[in-house]
Amino acid sequence: MDEFYRSACDALEIVVPASFIPPEKGSLRLVLRDEARGVTAATFAFPNPFFDGSRGRYAIAGGDLRNFVGDTSRPATDKTLRGAIKPYVDHLGARRNDGGLPDVACDLTLTAELAAGQQVIPVDGSVAVKVLRADQRADQDPASP
Repeated sequence: MDEFYRSACDALEIVVPASFIPPEKGSLRLVLRDEARGVTAATFAFPNPFFDGSRGRYAIAGGDLRNFVGDTSRPATDKTLRGAIKPYVDHLGARRNDGGLPDVACDLTLTAELAAGQQVIPVDGSVAVKVLRADQRADQDPASP
């Protein structure tokens, strides 16, 4: 599986209310859904995201963002977006029996909640994750060659 990741931003940020007091230890619990197929593609957690108190937000940027996505120079682990999504992409690729290129194209939605102890706080919004074969472009219809 060739892997290449790109992003339209250099940070993921979660804005919190002014009255929010960040838990001492928390993690983002993340869910990747393939709504077109009606399945959960993956779940994983990102422990202790950085809280920027001066800006009132959690921020995943720089090295933390690389660790969140998964550094392609290291083996994928299920604690990264790359590692969490790989079994689902492998499953999609295994469906082809006629020798043609596998159809791994899918549009996933990444949602999160902040968990600390027994407290769980849903995070508004989502991040779109598009999966394509290496020979496809993001603006190309996945069904076309």
